[in-house]
Formats: sequence, C-alpha cells, structure tokens
Amino acid sequence: MRVKYNSNSYRYTLHSGRRSLATLMDKHNYDLGLIQKILGHESEEMTLEYIDPDMDRITAAFKELWKTVKIPQRQTNTVKYSIYNL
Repeated sequence: MRVKYNSNSYRYTLHSGRRSLATLMDKHNYDLGLIQKILGHESEEMTLEYIDPDMDRITAAFKELWKTVKIPQRQTNTVKYSIYNL
C-alpha cells in the first residue's frame, strides 16, 4: 500500500491502498466481480488495471497448462522410390 516517492521514502495514497486491496483479494482467489463491486468499478477491465500481476501465480499456471499440451510427433513423408514405382 505504498508508492515509492523517492530513493529514501514512500508515500501512501488512497489509490495505492485500493490497488493493494484488489491485488490481495485476487491473490486469495476472490471473484473478479466481487472485487469490482467493492472498488465500485463499472467494468471488469478497470478492476483488472488495479490488480498487480503475480509472477509466481503466472509461472504456476503456465506449468500446469504445459502438462496438458501434446506436441505431435514429427512425421517424415519420405517416399521410397524404386524402379517399380516409376
């Protein structure tokens, strides 16, 4: 809930508090619609602007996703020629 003001100090604002609340609620898997209502936003897109990305969650999600990806085997379409195929 702080914004870096300069190299030695931080300043706290209502806006930074709202961002922190939205990020914390998202981290604890609260529904985006609920976060939107609490912040009083008209659109989910605006609420998403308030939520800071969590690289650990993003990495974990991609690792889970990659477990389900099936990479097709490379097929070689080689045709064997002989004098009988010509």
